[in-house]
Amino acid sequence: MKTLRYRLSGRPRNLDDCLDLVRKGRPARARLHLRIARTVSEMFVREEFLGEYLLEFPDRHCRWRDFCGAFFLCEPAPKRARQLRRANERLARRLKSLEDAGVVVAGRDSRFDASCPSA
Repeated sequence: MKTLRYRLSGRPRNLDDCLDLVRKGRPARARLHLRIARTVSEMFVREEFLGEYLLEFPDRHCRWRDFCGAFFLCEPAPKRARQLRRANERLARRLKSLEDAGVVVAGRDSRFDASCPSA
């Protein structure tokens, strides 16, 4: 769904806005960077899996972060592995929607694992 900001100003804000701009005939390239952000509270430590996209159009750039999943470090290993797998599945769906629209994505073979840089 298109955001109100995009409808009024023509500046894309998220994936749906960028895909709409691509469908209007503007060629685009994308770069993907994966990050793992660690959030610490008084009781828990949580790791969030984020995909950072930079979509480059001929006349503008659009950047956004996509939340792909998270887990608490105190959770058992099988549950953490399941959340990691789900994050990679969500990432794959996002990349497929970009590629179906004709966007060439650099870094498309990336997946979340223990070697991803922390934000």
